[in-house]
Amino acid sequence: MITNAFSCISSSATPTATTIDPHFKASNGQVFSYHGECDLVLMSSNDHASGFLGIDVHVRTTRIDNPSSMSFSYISSAAVKIGEEVMEVSENDDVFFNKGDKFTNFDAKSTTSFAGYTLTQSFKGRKRNIVVYSLDLLGDGRSIEIRVNKNVGMVYVDINGYYDDSTGLVGASEQAGLLLSRDGAVDLAGQWNTFGEEWQVRNTEPKLFRENRAPQYPAGCIYEQFARKNNVRGASKQANRRRLMDINVVSREDAIKACSKSTVQFMEYCVDDVMVSGDVEVAEDSFYQ
Repeated sequence: MITNAFSCISSSATPTATTIDPHFKASNGQVFSYHGECDLVLMSSNDHASGFLGIDVHVRTTRIDNPSSMSFSYISSAAVKIGEEVMEVSENDDVFFNKGDKFTNFDAKSTTSFAGYTLTQSFKGRKRNIVVYSLDLLGDGRSIEIRVNKNVGMVYVDINGYYDDSTGLVGASEQAGLLLSRDGAVDLAGQWNTFGEEWQVRNTEPKLFRENRAPQYPAGCIYEQFARKNNVRGASKQANRRRLMDINVVSREDAIKACSKSTVQFMEYCVDDVMVSGDVEVAEDSFYQ
């Protein structure tokens, strides 16, 4: 039985807002937004494989600031560490194991092995633009699913199952209703920027991503893209994304139509994500449904 499910989506906004932010769904059902750019601990647990293997899941958020339209953050990469093995999935649908070269060797059934578990690649959406990586962790309904919308570079993460000692942005499983600080002493629910900064990956924690993109702790999370202006490769990539979003404009009416299958709780998120991405296929992701 799945006792908690966590999801993160790349971006959303209120209809009149000029800024949007990644959303996270915690184990207690709370959905919140975080505005900054940095590497974040989505979930960490030592309670796996009878305590012999731990699990760490990190996400990397990235800012886009476009004076001509809007500013937002999105999840650009996700990484999973089980035992000593690491898997990273990027917004370009690139998969890397143990910080090596890009992996392209899925077998005829679109499966491979990661940390002793089966990793399956599949595709969703009418145009099959949503690439799904499903990691079956065997037992108690535990699994991790990372989805990439290749058309717009949105990354989504679901963590399914119950972990007695889970911490991170998804909250502590055994203390339902609370979103705790690292020392477990303060409930930071409602203080979303403070809560996000609390779970920035520390310099004492494993670095799961291949590249140590700034900011890295103790440098704090950033809230404006220009703080990365010296990253020429990244700046060029983000400029291309801004131009794409300026060109592909989706009206609110068309977005509502695309999101007609969304639940009431996630309808507004779906509509806003479709509008900001300029892609109606975003609505087909299971997060909104």
